[in-house]
Order: sequence, then C-alpha cells, then structure tokens
Amino acid sequence: PEIMKKHLMDRPAPFSVRGVRVSSTIEAVICHALEKDPQKRPASAEAFMKELREALGAEDDAGATGFEKTLASVANYETAETITGQFAQGSMTHEDLSLIETQRKAESEAERLLRELEEAQSRAEEARKRVEEAARKRLEEEEARKRAEAEAARKVAEEEAARQRAEEEALLRAQEEAERKRAEEEAVLRKAEAEARKRAQEQEERRRALADANRLAHEVETAQRSAAEARQRAETEAQQRVKEEAARRAAEERAERLALQLEEAQSRAEEAGRRVEEAARKRAEQEEARERAEAEAALKLAEEEAARKRAEEEARLRAQEEAERKLAEEAVARQLAEAESRKRAKEEDEERRLALEEANRLGREVEAVQLRAEEARQRADAEAQQRAKEEVARKAAEEKAERLGIELEEARARAEKARERVEEVAGKRAEQEALLRRAEVEAAQKRVEEAQASKLVQEEVQQKAEEVARKLAEVEVARRLAEEEARKLAIEEANRLKAQEEANRLAREVEAAQRGVEEARGRAQKEAEQRTKEEAARRAAEEKAERLTREVEEARKRIEEQARQHAEEEVERQHAEQEAKQRRAEAEAQRAVQEEKARKLAAEEGNRFAHEVEEAQRRAEAAGQRAEELTRMRAEDEAARRRAEEEALRLAREVEDARRRIEEVRARAEQEALAAAQAQAALSSQSSLRNTFPTPGSTFPEVISLPPPRRTLPLILTLLAVIFVALPIGGYVIYRATRPSQQQEPNAPANPKAIKSEMVQIPGGNFMMGRNLSKKDDLQSPAHSLAVQPFFMDRTEVTNAEYADFVQQTGYSPPEGWSAKKPSAGRENWPVTNVSLDDAEKFAVWRSARDGVRYRLPKEEEWEYAARGGSENRLYPWGNNWCDDCANLGTGKGENVDHAEPVGSHPQGANPWGVVDLIGNVWEWTSSPASFYDGTAVPEDQRGLFVARGGSHQSLYPQEVSKRGGKEFPATSRKWVSRDTKSHTLGFR
Repeated sequence: PEIMKKHLMDRPAPFSVRGVRVSSTIEAVICHALEKDPQKRPASAEAFMKELREALGAEDDAGATGFEKTLASVANYETAETITGQFAQGSMTHEDLSLIETQRKAESEAERLLRELEEAQSRAEEARKRVEEAARKRLEEEEARKRAEAEAARKVAEEEAARQRAEEEALLRAQEEAERKRAEEEAVLRKAEAEARKRAQEQEERRRALADANRLAHEVETAQRSAAEARQRAETEAQQRVKEEAARRAAEERAERLALQLEEAQSRAEEAGRRVEEAARKRAEQEEARERAEAEAALKLAEEEAARKRAEEEARLRAQEEAERKLAEEAVARQLAEAESRKRAKEEDEERRLALEEANRLGREVEAVQLRAEEARQRADAEAQQRAKEEVARKAAEEKAERLGIELEEARARAEKARERVEEVAGKRAEQEALLRRAEVEAAQKRVEEAQASKLVQEEVQQKAEEVARKLAEVEVARRLAEEEARKLAIEEANRLKAQEEANRLAREVEAAQRGVEEARGRAQKEAEQRTKEEAARRAAEEKAERLTREVEEARKRIEEQARQHAEEEVERQHAEQEAKQRRAEAEAQRAVQEEKARKLAAEEGNRFAHEVEEAQRRAEAAGQRAEELTRMRAEDEAARRRAEEEALRLAREVEDARRRIEEVRARAEQEALAAAQAQAALSSQSSLRNTFPTPGSTFPEVISLPPPRRTLPLILTLLAVIFVALPIGGYVIYRATRPSQQQEPNAPANPKAIKSEMVQIPGGNFMMGRNLSKKDDLQSPAHSLAVQPFFMDRTEVTNAEYADFVQQTGYSPPEGWSAKKPSAGRENWPVTNVSLDDAEKFAVWRSARDGVRYRLPKEEEWEYAARGGSENRLYPWGNNWCDDCANLGTGKGENVDHAEPVGSHPQGANPWGVVDLIGNVWEWTSSPASFYDGTAVPEDQRGLFVARGGSHQSLYPQEVSKRGGKEFPATSRKWVSRDTKSHTLGFR
C-alpha cells in the first residue's frame, strides 16, 4: 500500500538522484508519462514509446552527449585494441567470449522481460475493464432497484390515500345517515306533537259534550221535579175522584215497572261497562308487556349495534353512541309522556264516571251511553296509537334492515376494492419483476400479505353477512310477533264492536223506557186536561221534555255518527294494514332472494380469493427460486470480481518481480561492463610495449565477425519508464477493484464537500403528510401525498455548546439566561432555547461559512418525512405504538420537574436513519410559513406566523394528560408561532 500510495501521490525523483545520467529531453518524456493527472499522461504505452523514440532520434541527430561520446569512444577504442591484440596473438581469450555472451544474455533477458511486461499490462487493462464493467452493472442494478422501490412506495402511498379517502367518504355517509335519522326522529316528534294536539282538541270536545250532557241532565232533573210536583198536585186533586186515583195507581204501577226495567238496564249497562274496563285493563297490561318486550328488544339491538360498531373508528363510534343515547332518551321521554297521558286519561275517565254517578237516573243513562261511546272512542284512539307505534317499529325495523343491507353492500364494495387492489398490486409487481429480480421477492411477499389481508376482509364480510342474516331473522321474529299482536288487536276490535252493539242495545232500551215514561206522562196529562192550570203546566212540561228529548236524540245521533266514522276509519286502517303486510311480505321475499344471491356471490368471491391466494403463493415460490438464482449469479459475479482482483494482484506482483529482475540484470550488466573495461585496460597496457599492427601484404588466416555495439542505456531507460507507467495503472486497478462501491446521489455535485459527521442523509421519496381527524379545525387534517427530495439533517438538535461557539466568534447576542456568553454549567449538551427564527437562520449562515457547506432550517414537509420514517408513514419516529421512554414529553415526571434533557438521551426513539429527539425535548423551528393543508386562507391576524414541530418537555405534562385524553403526541402535530418568539421550550436543528 505504501508503494501504491507513493506512486499515486508523490512526484517521481529525478534520475540524477538514482545515479543515472540522462539527457533532459529523455527525462522530460519520462516525467510526462508519470504525470498524476490522467488527462496529461500519454494515452497509451505505444504513445509513450513513440515519444521516447522521437527523443532518442533527436539526440542521435544532434549528436551524442558527452557521457555517451566518452563511453562510445572508450568502447570503440577498447574493442579495436582487443581485436588488434587478439589478432596479433592469433587467438581470443575465454574471458572475452564470456563477456560477449553475458552481454547477449542480458539483452535477450531484457527483451523477454519487456514482452512479459507488455503482456502483464494488457492483462491488467482487461482486468480493469472487467472490474469497471461489473461496477457499472452493479450501479445500473442499484439504480433500477431504487427506481422500483420509489415506484412501489409511490403506489403504496396512492393506495393509502385511496383507502383514507374511502374512510372519509364512509365517515361522511355515517354523518349523513345520523343527520337523516335525526331529521326522521324530529319528524316523528312533530307528528306525535300534532297527534297530541289533536287528542287534546278531541278531549276538549269531549269535555264540552260532557258539560252539555250535565246541563241537559240538570234540565231533565228540573223537569222531573216539576213533573213530580204536578203529579203530586194531580194526586191531591184526584183523591176526590176514585177513577182518577185508580188511573193514577195504574200509571204509577206502570211507571214503577218501567223504573224496574230501567234499573235492570242500568245494571246491565254497568256490568257491560265493568267488562269493558276489565278488557281495557287487560289490554293496558298487554300493552305494557309488549312495550317492555319492545324496549328489551330495542335495548338488545342497541347493544348488538354498539358491539358491532366498537370495531369502527373512534370518532364514528362516539357519534353513533351519542345518537343512540339521544334516541334512547327520546324514546324514554316519549314513553313517559305516553304513560303520563294514559294516566291523565284514566284520571279524567274516573272523574267523569264519578260525575255521571252523581247525576240523576236519566242523566246516568245518557252519561252511561256517552261513557261507553267515549270508552269505545278511547279504545279506538289507543288502538290507533298502538298501530302508530307498530308502524314506527315496523319502519325502524325496515330502516335497520335497509341499513344492514347497505352495510352489506358496503362490505361487498370494500371486498371488491380489496380484490381489485390485490389484482392491481399483483399486476404492478409482475411488471416490476422485469426491472429488478430482488424486487420480485419483496413484491411477492407484499402480495402474500395483501392476499392474507383480502382473506381477512373476506372473512369479515362473511361474518357481517352472517350477522345481517341473524339480525334479519330477529326482524322476522319481531314481524311475526307484530302479526300475532295485530291478530290479538283484531280480536279485541271484535270485542269492542260487540260492546258497542251492547251499548246500542242499551240505548234502545233507554229510548223505549223514555217512550214509556212519555206515554204515561201523556196519559196523566190527558187525565188532567180538565184543569187549565194543570194543562198549562203539563204542556210546558211536555214541551220542555220534548225539547230535552230532541237534544238527547241529537246527542245520540252525534255519538252514532262518530262511532260510524270510527268504524269506517277502522275498516280503512285494516285494509291499509293488509296491503302493507302484503307489500312487506313481497319485499321480504325479494330481500331473501337478494340475500341468497349475495351469499352465493360471497361464496364465489371467497373461492376465487382462495384461488388467487394459492396463485400468489405459487408466484411467491417462483419468485423465491428466481431470487435464489439471482443470489447464485451474484455469488458468481462476486467470485469473478475476486478472481479479477487476484489476477490484478498477481499482475502487480509479476510487474514487481520483473522490475526486480531488471534491476538485477542491470546490476550484473554494470559489474560485467566494469570487469570488461578493467580487462581491456590491462590488454592495452601490454600492447603498448610492442608493435601489434600487421605488415603490408600479410593476410589473416581467419576473420571473426562481431555484432555491432548496441545502445543498452536507452533500452534500460525504456524498461524503467514502462515500469513507472505500469505501476500506477496496476495500483489504480487494484484500488478500483478492492475499494467499496459508493452510490452517488442524483443531482449531487461532482466533487461534493465533506459533510460534518453529526449530519445524517435522508433519502427522498413519497409519503402521506398529515392525517384525517374528526375535528375540522385541527391543523393536522387532511392527509395528502407529497414528494420529498433527498436532504441532510442534524442527528440531534443544536446544542448550547455549538451555539456558544457562534456567539463567541461573531459577538452575537446570547440567549436569555446565559452568563458571560456561556450557558449554565452542566447544560452544554442541552438543546439551545430562547432563540427566534432570525437567530436560527443567522446561526445557519455562520455554520455554512465555517464548514464550507450551505446549511438551512428544514422545511415542514422534510421534518415530517424524517419524523415518520419516510414512506413508511409511521405515527411516531420509532413506529406506530406509543412509548413513554422514547421521548421527553413530560410523561413520568413529577409535578415540580420541568426541563429539557441532553440531546440523544432517548436513543430508542430514533427514526430509521438514527435522527433522535424528533419528538419531545424542545419544539423545533421550520422554514415553512403557516398554512392550512386544504388550502383555506389563513386569517389576517395569523399571517406571518411560522410552523414549529415536534413538541417539548411540557407537551404531555401530567396536568395536561387528562385534557388530551392519553399519553400520545404524534409526529403529525404542528403549531404556529411568530418569527420573533423566544421560549424555553423552542429550539431548532
């Protein structure tokens, strides 16, 4: 590694340091090849060799350097002297031949090493290309995976938004249903009030009729007294006449007989009245029993309805419970009112009965007739009320059945939506399988989970269908009970008609008795017509009696007319009830057919869902096999990458061995050259003592041909240059093959500046911002989908220590409560507080200048995206379940404890990327102005406010828990504050 670092980072030393004398031209070519910037180096080894050859050729043209001239002259001279000496002696020594052979071997070894080096360089280049290709493929796979994950997250977010919209629509429908029920209840109440007013009017009419009857009875009594007086006078006068006495006695006997008959008729009428009262009492008891049964059934239905709806949303449950409570209160109020009215009616009947008993005989007879008619009318009214109640109960049962049918249809619709969602997700996952194989495994798992969810939905639908069937059976039982009650009422109606006939018969007997009395009175008047005064009195009495009789007759006719009208109304009511029963029977039969069809469809849907689940499981198994195949291929790629790395290392070792061998060859060549020079110097010194040149005309017996001298120095320099070029290339290949791959973020600068270690990178994505709540004025509503770009965020809130550096270096005003521009001792690691929005922004400007990176406050959507775990849409940074120890919100503290804590004191409350204290400790500034999610305009007095998020150590203080209804503070909570606000519970990150 040190060698690689040296060749990658340090500039090569001059050749003079290595003891090599090279011309400046050749050294410039070699330095050019060793440039650190790849753009400035030769494009290839061939280009470098070409530059080196041109430099050598230029030197050959310009003449050799002094060093080379000296070396060449010495070599030529020594060679000439050696050859001359050898020929003078007639032979060549063994050392000379060995030197020549060594030189040849060194040159051949250098050429072989050069070829091996070129081959190693080509293999290293191929390995580098393979590694770069593998890295490029991994980069493409990673990008495809991220695109697939982003697409899946977006689709999941869209599905979540659709589900929330459906829930909101269901909530709105529930609210509309509650309003409709309230309107119907109000209509029923208005109708009941109108009927009560009508009954009050009828009661008033009955009271007036009773007053008229009393007046008539008084007049009749007066007339009777007058008649008695007249009769007494007639009897006194008739004592003188025996005939008149006998006639009077006969008249009295007849009158007594008629009185006896009248008393018998009255007793029979009283007996019939008692029977009617007993029947009315029994009907009242039956009515009370039926009302109790209805109340128990209603209570049971209400309990079942409450038990069923407890599984729905909390707001909807509370609304329905409130509506049921109001209905129960209204029903109780109505029952109390009806009981009170029945009690008053009984008391009034009792008063009337007592008043009628106190009247005279004729008045009692008339009152008895009227009382019986009144009782018949009251029974008719009671029966009408009972029919109205039964009609209300029937309508309630029909409405409940319709509501259950609607709920069944909604459950079917939800099941259908779930099925479509499963199919859509399955199709989308099938498309994603072509993009990335690893995403197939995740998609298959999600499909299995969604299939299971659909199966659960189907089971819920089936349970609801069974519940609906059970409730329909209960409705059927209630209907049968109502029919039985109607049958009993029909029997009672027949008894009432029979009692009415008895009353009519008694009225006829009373009329007959009245006629007998009138006849006796007429006869008495005829007998007393001889006396003028008696005749006048008689006539006056007759006229008065006739007038009273006419009035009684008119009253009787009115009663008969009313009875006839009631009978006609009863006939019409029975006819309407029969038609309603027939319609209900037809509707129930049609509903039963529809329910049977629905059950069959539900069974078919269940079978189809089961088949789809099996198909999804098979696809999951296939995806698992493909994932295993993908894992195997990746393992093979990894093995190939390791082989390429080993090959690159081996090539580097071969290059190092070649360099070492070249160094050894160069050293041996220098030693042999030195030995040869010494030997040649010795030979030249010996030949200087004698003349070694041949005489003219002499011939040489043998000529030895020597190879031309070669330029070994350029060859050695070339090898060294190739080594210097190959070593950086090999080191770069090894570095690229062994270093961990780093995925560059999109839109990131080519050379990003270093980010401080306290910051965490948050990848972008889509998520659901806010949540849907029942309160319309809540700042968290409604939920809506947003896309967030990647960003960096402080792992903790800005501390007092870091803010103190800013204050001390810039002279900025410290927060309230600091002393000598320093926080209190022991609070250096607490989050800084009592800072406004301007203070936080100026701190960001200072830290940007300090670190060379632009800092800013997070936007509100970025803050919530980080706090909710990105596309996971968590309710809290750590998950969807509340945890007291995951945040500093005042929970678990005493009444006198109220302060922040050092940052990072609750690591278990971190989000998936390690950011802590997003919930609790102190509120945090954001750069987002105040706004409503639904686009509603901000009020004039709240414009210019900004959003703070996260809550503080006082957000769930014990005395406020009861007000909030629980120890929960979701990540969607937000509040608005003015930009100059400074508080001990407000900081920033």
